[in-house]
Amino acid sequence: MMVPQYTTEPIKADSAAVKKIEEYTGVKLEMNWVVGAAYQEKLNATIASGTMPKVLIVLDNKQANIVNGARSGMFWEIGGYIKDYPNLSKLNPQILNNISVDGKLYALPRTRPVSREGIMIRKDWLDNLGLQPPKTTDELYNVLQAFTNKDPDKNGKNDTFGLSDNGNAFIDMAVFFGAPVNWGVQGGKMVPAFTTPQYLEAMKFMKRLYSEKLMNQDFLIVKDGYVANINQGKAGMVINSAVDGITSALYADLKKLNPNAVLDAITGVKGPNGEFATGSPGFAGTFMFPKSSVKTEQDLKDMLHFFDKMTDQPMIDLTLYGVEGNTYTLENGIPKINTDLYNNEINPLNQLMVKLGLFGPKKGDTPLESKWKQILVENEKKAVFDPTVPYISATNVEKGAQLDKQITDARNKFIIGEIDEAEWKSQIESWRKNGGDKITEEFTAEYAKTHK
Repeated sequence: MMVPQYTTEPIKADSAAVKKIEEYTGVKLEMNWVVGAAYQEKLNATIASGTMPKVLIVLDNKQANIVNGARSGMFWEIGGYIKDYPNLSKLNPQILNNISVDGKLYALPRTRPVSREGIMIRKDWLDNLGLQPPKTTDELYNVLQAFTNKDPDKNGKNDTFGLSDNGNAFIDMAVFFGAPVNWGVQGGKMVPAFTTPQYLEAMKFMKRLYSEKLMNQDFLIVKDGYVANINQGKAGMVINSAVDGITSALYADLKKLNPNAVLDAITGVKGPNGEFATGSPGFAGTFMFPKSSVKTEQDLKDMLHFFDKMTDQPMIDLTLYGVEGNTYTLENGIPKINTDLYNNEINPLNQLMVKLGLFGPKKGDTPLESKWKQILVENEKKAVFDPTVPYISATNVEKGAQLDKQITDARNKFIIGEIDEAEWKSQIESWRKNGGDKITEEFTAEYAKTHK
């Protein structure tokens, strides 16, 4: 198989972990590691050449050459097979629908949680101010105001603010207010999220946070600095992926600065229209099986058997911890992991997993990690999903990125006070005329085919 490589060196073919996989699955692995930054280019060249490995990891299965390949019979359609495999048959139907092409399944997903968003908050600041974690958008505002104006760190200085953001918090905020994720469905027609009144209400809320300096004023240009605001004791809240909580080393510098600092993880912020969480497609790339190299139905079944076995708990545990005596040792029943060895010899193997163990409970989890993982479970019950993910709009492929940027820029200008509501509505009309209405029509037509 061809595999993206995000570590300095690829895993050796005779590493302890690879040997474990081969022993457990009964498969001999031949991995062609391709540097991550060059992977897409190499993938396109490989497909064009017609000489393909048995397994292709495809990062975007809606790109034109992949869709055309699926439609022309280049890849196996596997929808009728996965019911025969104990693990693959239990894959989330929503995720399988999201990776489908024309309603058919040509791939296995590299699954991820379908709702990963949450809030990281300074619990010690809440305690200092006698506040509870916010459960509504009104309470969220009150907490951010208190974090900014009421000296939550008790140092006698006006040197804190509420929300640290790098431009990504808005989508979650819009969902809190009841807006769709990217697109919604009304009366059988696709509706862009930014045309809804709930989206505008969220914009007004964020504008209020910005104008009252309850959030960082550089949120449009800051990159990783939004984490530094937490670590330096400047800010009290981040709205971001729950993975930030699971990999809590991201905030390790805060403890070095202030050993008494306490971070907590929360979800369940209720807006004016109910309680919602941002849903995601639930996958990070797919595995596809070219007919030119997977020549027979039995060959395909062998491929599916391998990935089914890779979803057994012993293989998930392997990618969580590694090999005992190599990447970890047991101390009181808890794996003590050699981080450098793990990163070099185990972490890259996550590229081969249909299901990642990272998001489930593991031995040695901290209380914060356990709480974040529970948030992932709770979010799934109230997640709002983008209904266009399974569909292809030719106009969106051609113009979508440009049009999205136009809307994002206008939204940001509204939040920082550079344009008013009338100009915002003018930008929406421009979006419609420059291809947005065509995208809406095409997505609606695709939706109608599968919802007759």
